[in-house]
Amino acid sequence: MRNRRYRPSVLLASGMLAVSGGAAAQNAPVAIPPPASETAALPSRGMSMAAVRSLFGEPASQSQAGGTGPAQPLIHRWDYPGFSVFFERSAVIDSVRPGARTVLHHSEELRRADGAGTL
Repeated sequence: MRNRRYRPSVLLASGMLAVSGGAAAQNAPVAIPPPASETAALPSRGMSMAAVRSLFGEPASQSQAGGTGPAQPLIHRWDYPGFSVFFERSAVIDSVRPGARTVLHHSEELRRADGAGTL
């Protein structure tokens, strides 16, 4: 068998690649799962009031606003322990957890209000 000798520059380059690859792995974003309380089922868009009531029971409190005509339909808010449900007329339009992290999609497309570029 022949004894191979490598040039120092080849060894240096391969060592730099190994180190830079490790650094990139250390700086890679890590997905942190949300707490279980943030992933528990919420009423989904389009569910009826009756379906929400049968799945989650009576709300702790209820309120309503709007309803002055077709341009401003009646909006109901039902508060449960840990989340709120918003209805337009009698269908769910959103369910939220106060203080929960908001997931922003396509955040790279957001623009500053003053027109000075992206956020």
